[in-house]
Amino acid sequence: MVEDISDQIGERLTKAREKAGLTVDDVMFKTRIPRSVIHALEAGDFSVFSSPTYAKSFLSQYSSFVNVDAELWLDALEPAGFVSGEVVRPVWEAAHHARDREEPVKQVREGTPGWVSGLTMLVATSGLVFMALKGYEFFEKRFGLEVVEPEPDKGEIAPVAPQNPVVPPIPVVKPDAASTASNPPEDLPQPPPRAIIVR
Repeated sequence: MVEDISDQIGERLTKAREKAGLTVDDVMFKTRIPRSVIHALEAGDFSVFSSPTYAKSFLSQYSSFVNVDAELWLDALEPAGFVSGEVVRPVWEAAHHARDREEPVKQVREGTPGWVSGLTMLVATSGLVFMALKGYEFFEKRFGLEVVEPEPDKGEIAPVAPQNPVVPPIPVVKPDAASTASNPPEDLPQPPPRAIIVR
């Protein structure tokens, strides 16, 4: 039933658009509906929509733009009519077929058990820690300072008394009056004034 309705709405939308003398690009620019959505609506393919809300919204906007009454189709696009993006039977038909089935099929979950993932993480972490420790040892042996432990002396060591260093006095040199008289100070030019006031 939904498939018949979707075929009819696609044809009606296409005929109404062509009757109005509009191209798909005209509709796209005036309604801001993407080209792929317009093609899907005109083809009656509602499986491209991720939810019935999107399908109803675009169908309502497009049908009102080309003046097509779409109430029947909007009612058919209820959320129960969609399962994983595909249009399926209406709710009353799906409920009838569900009663006919005797036993639900159980899904078998495939994958690795949780303990395998945990064990893998434990082994990987242990390997990284081991490699880090070995790397540290290698660099310490190669580039580290060698620590030499003092050998214990069998004899007793006398404590050494601290000594004060003796510093000789620095001689003070005084300028001679004769050396300063023979070399008179040169006349140095006067520096320019620091601020110039202009009035």
